[in-house]
Amino acid sequence: MKFLLSTFFLVLSITIIFAQVPDANIKSNAIAIDHIPVVVGDLKSIKKLLSESLHFKVKAGRPHEGIENCFIKFRDGTYLEFTMPLDSTPGIGRYYTRFLKQRQGGTAMAISVQSAERLKNDLRARNIPYKDDSNRVWKTVEPTLSDHFYIEYGDKSWKDTPENTTHPNGALALQSVWVVSGDVRADRERYATLGFTDIGKEVWMDLPVRRLTIGSSDLFLVDRRAGSTLTSRFDARDMNGIAGFTLKVSSLSLLKNMVPKSTNTLFNSKRIVCFLNEYNLFIEFIE
Repeated sequence: MKFLLSTFFLVLSITIIFAQVPDANIKSNAIAIDHIPVVVGDLKSIKKLLSESLHFKVKAGRPHEGIENCFIKFRDGTYLEFTMPLDSTPGIGRYYTRFLKQRQGGTAMAISVQSAERLKNDLRARNIPYKDDSNRVWKTVEPTLSDHFYIEYGDKSWKDTPENTTHPNGALALQSVWVVSGDVRADRERYATLGFTDIGKEVWMDLPVRRLTIGSSDLFLVDRRAGSTLTSRFDARDMNGIAGFTLKVSSLSLLKNMVPKSTNTLFNSKRIVCFLNEYNLFIEFIE
């Protein structure tokens, strides 16, 4: 009888302990890939390309912390951020200045989460070091040796105005991000540790890729060797890192009549792909 009572109280104690531990699972905490910062050498040039050639509504940013930026914002709250360094003294300006010495292009993914505190609890439980920062608008958490960071907004229902999120080309949302990897297996394992789910192998435009998910977003890993036909268009042909975005649009047929017809634009019934070679990026549009 004493044994049964001891066992009961042991199980009860364990249950209480686990009930007190916050739900800190990264997968359940993650919402979506929130935005992608892209570093450029000339903000005026990229704004002209985005607005006049690709028919986005570009929202101007402002000079701050050693940078100036502009945005493509979408109705669901996701966005692309284009940043030009102005001063390498502040921390943010220094980061983008150093990155720009290597190439123009996508720098890091920002993944929105429900709770930055839950995320930090989970990382500590897994002995994963991180850096964090906060202001009145957001909290950020960046695991060490990762190529992305997590962000929690103070106003979780925040979205920009219809004026800034209505695009002539019909763009609606950031859906996927494409990353060129020098070691797909190692990257799959690293991303899995940080909350991504490995869906498996797929084929995209005759190119083998690996699809992962986090929240409502997809991440596609492209092997650098197998993807040479993709990156051969870029100025930085041997790059690793963010190489493209998939944007959802209201109508491909509408967009087809708007984007430039050139060797840097590919058309088929399922997608339109525009290569921005000097920025080492492509944009895939799908319905």
